[in-house]
Amino acid sequence: MEKKLIESVSVPCFMVDRHYRLRPAAFFDLAQNMAVLGSIQLGFGEEQLAPLGIAWVLARMEVQFIKDIRQHEKIEMQTWHKGMKGPFFVRDYKFIGEDGNTSAVSSSSWILMDIASRRAVRPDSFPECVSTVAQCTEDAIEHIPGKVVPPRGEIMTKVGEKRVDYSDVDTNQHANNAKYIVWAMDCLPDSITSSRKVLDVSINFNKEARPGETVELYHIVSGDIHFVEGRIADTQVFIVRFTFAPDEA
Repeated sequence: MEKKLIESVSVPCFMVDRHYRLRPAAFFDLAQNMAVLGSIQLGFGEEQLAPLGIAWVLARMEVQFIKDIRQHEKIEMQTWHKGMKGPFFVRDYKFIGEDGNTSAVSSSSWILMDIASRRAVRPDSFPECVSTVAQCTEDAIEHIPGKVVPPRGEIMTKVGEKRVDYSDVDTNQHANNAKYIVWAMDCLPDSITSSRKVLDVSINFNKEARPGETVELYHIVSGDIHFVEGRIADTQVFIVRFTFAPDEA
């Protein structure tokens, strides 16, 4: 069944940066909502899974920004379920600008979490309502999101910390995936984030951050690529890689 979920939105002012461009974290917000709608469309949304004691959790995501998405621009958002690849359920996204050209593409990998144990559900115990068959076989990005690895042999520098507060927490009772992008962008040098646009973002979510916990943030740069890692004690919570345009934009 080659079918996608398609929605349109006019980009609101609170989703853009000082250059009127969509913030990377706002892309994650929009994509997250599309994923929720997409799972409902296919019959394995919260209404079906919550009574079984399980929930969707984002494990990895990659976004490539092809051209600017501007304030008040009406964009078409497409998403589709690509079935299972290894241990992950894969969902792709494509955002189309007003001019009909692709503005951004993304691929995401998901797991099912047992709400009580906070552990991943074994592949052989998936409920019948969760399809492992692709809704659409198109690739927004040809590869599935991979493991983010910072430069080897170099030490990351601590640049801050973030307590998980009310505004960070979602219905799964942990920090929402888009919040990690906010934390990571906020701890990068303003000279970078204020003048150079993000070309792509790749993030791995390795451990949930619960309300009241404090995540320590570490940073390292390699050319135009910046890595930010979040840790609780000695455990990696997340790691994200940003590639910035080399020239001011």
